[in-house]
Amino acid sequence: MFTKFSVVFITLIFLSPVCGDEASGQYSLNFGAPASIWDISGDYEDIIGGFTLNYTIISDPEGRFEGLGTFDYEDNNANSFNGNFTFSGKVRSAKKVVRVRMRSKLSGTGVVSGDEADFDATIAGRIRKRLEIDPASLQLAGKAAARFRIDAPGFVRTNGSVRVPDFTSDIPLGMDGTWELTMNVFPNNSNYTGNATIDLSNDAQYGFLLSGRHLRNDLSKFRLKGDESSPRARFSLTTIVTNDEMFAQSLRGKILGQQIRLKQ
Repeated sequence: MFTKFSVVFITLIFLSPVCGDEASGQYSLNFGAPASIWDISGDYEDIIGGFTLNYTIISDPEGRFEGLGTFDYEDNNANSFNGNFTFSGKVRSAKKVVRVRMRSKLSGTGVVSGDEADFDATIAGRIRKRLEIDPASLQLAGKAAARFRIDAPGFVRTNGSVRVPDFTSDIPLGMDGTWELTMNVFPNNSNYTGNATIDLSNDAQYGFLLSGRHLRNDLSKFRLKGDESSPRARFSLTTIVTNDEMFAQSLRGKILGQQIRLKQ
């Protein structure tokens, strides 16, 4: 039976005990900025000009996503349209910034009103977003743009565009970038085996196989390899164990398209 020990690093205060013990049992480490992990999965409602888009993002372990959403559009003359759109995108980190790129392709139908009659019409277009995660506001913030064509046979064909340079969209509730690493460590001479899990603030969980070694300088070094659900996720960390508590000395990892780095 494991005994569970916990240490919180939300503010990333590192301790450096003089000597370290061999790791054995279950340990929990909690992290936040500047080692945040962001999962943008969830439900969204975006407004871009006259477009209202509703959709759900489900990110894979590499930060990629795609799906199908619905939209409504109303122009300045109160002509209205609705339909579906497909979207795809990716999350990736660039130094201290987490960027999100998303492209959408939409098509739908509506009615255009003339002076004496209404005309059936179609709408087709594309929407692009170039966003970054704003940790302070818990939003995706950046630029959004739409290009589209409205075609009412026998009446009008027109092209339109919308640019929103200060677009924002709320990150789904529960996601704040904090996460918990739980490691079950089995010592064997100076080597370690075991397993680990990462729990994100939105309750998403990722599993890992654990290996490692107790070093001569009393530090313990671990490598975490993602299980079959996230095979490309990787983490390596150096820790020190003293008085049955584990303290992180350094951390490197990759998950959800983001590079996670931390060093004392």
